[in-house]
Amino acid sequence: MKKEKVNSAIAQIINSDRSSDRLCTSRGVRTCLMRSSASVKSKRVYNRKLGFAALAFIDAEVSADREISGRKLQKRLQEKLHANVSISLINRERRRMGWV
Repeated sequence: MKKEKVNSAIAQIINSDRSSDRLCTSRGVRTCLMRSSASVKSKRVYNRKLGFAALAFIDAEVSADREISGRKLQKRLQEKLHANVSISLINRERRRMGWV
């Protein structure tokens, strides 16, 4: 059986047991199953401030390539300095340094 048919069958069983006016749909069953089966991922923790070494690294990378993206800078910071920094913080610091 396809997943949609299974979800529809589950929704019909739930609706037959319910006495409320609101019906359960196959989409609702699918959403509920996805939420319950999703593994709990820990939220990624980013540094809120950059040190001098990270700022100097960003300045050197941007001066070498003015078109470098925030995502590439994020990956390079992680590889070279092991700094876990958000893209928004990188872009904010680029603006502060005048690289916009």
